[in-house]
Amino acid sequence: MSKVFAIVFFLLFSVFSATMTISKADTVISATVDIKPSTLNLKDKGRFMTCLIELPEGFNVSDISIVTIKLNGTICAFMFPTGVGDSDNDTVPDLMVKFDRQSVIAYIIGQGITSGNVMLTVTGNLDDGTAFEGSDIIRVIFPDVNEDKKIDILDVALIVRAFGTDSSHPCGNGWGQWNTAADVNEDRVVDAEDLAWATLNYGETLS
Repeated sequence: MSKVFAIVFFLLFSVFSATMTISKADTVISATVDIKPSTLNLKDKGRFMTCLIELPEGFNVSDISIVTIKLNGTICAFMFPTGVGDSDNDTVPDLMVKFDRQSVIAYIIGQGITSGNVMLTVTGNLDDGTAFEGSDIIRVIFPDVNEDKKIDILDVALIVRAFGTDSSHPCGNGWGQWNTAADVNEDRVVDAEDLAWATLNYGETLS
């Protein structure tokens, strides 16, 4: 009788454990994600994108399995360097991980995106199998004003023509006319910063 009881107990325990595992695997908690730099030049030669992950109350970022963290389901986080801290001083602990910047740039270009806002989603699991997901929006810059996939004198000329204008000016490509594409950093005015972006990237191309 004791042997039968032991078998029944073992089966019940196994079913309960499996149910709890499935339940955790099906649960996706919402994480707060902050990705830096928030403005990304597509010709940037930097090595890392930094990601800060915060979890809601009741969960500990120290329990996150680093090996499971991915960006947009394709780019794995580096195992090192990582760290737990409070980078934004909001009293909520965050986990810092890094992604390969060149892989992120290649992914964005592969999506046909050369400018504007891009949503990046970070996913992963805790050690107990609980999944988390969070997204952040970064701005992508490549000062290709005339959209010919290269930065040359034509792009510089278009920025110079629109220099000092904003959306209140007449639209067009002529002198003193507002050209949305010439507003490289999308701050609603064509100024020295836009010209600097084109100058610093002069001669660069997108394949």
